[in-house]
Amino acid sequence: MTNKLKIELPPEVQNEEAKLFLMMKLFETGKLSSGPAAKFSGYSKRAFME
Repeated sequence: MTNKLKIELPPEVQNEEAKLFLMMKLFETGKLSSGPAAKFSGYSKRAFME
């Protein structure tokens, strides 16, 4: 099951950027491993880890 989150962002923050930052923080805190974090952020695992 996947949870959904809907937030309003200021105009200067793009959706992709916010999604990447959220996945980076979830990875950093151990809530997600690198594979799922990369997948949900829309990057390959290799690109996500760089």
